Amino acid sequence: MKKVILVTIIALTMSLHSYAQFTIGPKAGLNLSTVHSTKVDDYADYKTGLNAGFFGKYSINNSFDLQVELLYAQLGYKDNMPTFDYDGSGFENFNYKLIAHNLDVPLLVKYNLLGRPWIFFEGGVQLGFSLSNKYSCNDKDVERAMNELKPEFNTFDFQLLGGLGFYLGSGFSVNARYCHGLTDMMDSGLHMRNRAFQFSLAYNLWQF
Repeated sequence: MKKVILVTIIALTMSLHSYAQFTIGPKAGLNLSTVHSTKVDDYADYKTGLNAGFFGKYSINNSFDLQVELLYAQLGYKDNMPTFDYDGSGFENFNYKLIAHNLDVPLLVKYNLLGRPWIFFEGGVQLGFSLSNKYSCNDKDVERAMNELKPEFNTFDFQLLGGLGFYLGSGFSVNARYCHGLTDMMDSGLHMRNRAFQFSLAYNLWQF
């Protein structure tokens, strides 16, 4: 019995090593990001931004891959702030946005539908590290005040990921991904958390 188990383990190990391969390449695309507060039943407007970086993929077999990425991502949101004069006689609506720069590390499991390179589903987690955050407003005085009085931003963000993609051939693939933040992005008491849709194009540059 022990010999049978040993032979089975050796056979599985050899089959995995005979198939397994690594793929490395660049990827880039577009983010649509916003924030959601668990204290306020409302979403801010979506803001567009870029994402770019590299991925490394380990193919276990025809159906499953493990993938890690290192991405620069532009996140944030857009909103407006109605402001009244001290006597209540005047009113102005200031449009502003938060421009956030992040370094993200997605850790993913990918499933290739029917074991073929055409459609894949992916899921996993993302470790996000804040690089900088800055407010931009159509009124420069308000912008200056917002940046001077802004709360302390957290430097780490943990997110859940899910998405799908398509292999285009010649080493190219596209994917759409939803990112759901689980940690507060700032110490404001509003429990504001990142939400984003990510669209990207990837290319298999090296395979070995």
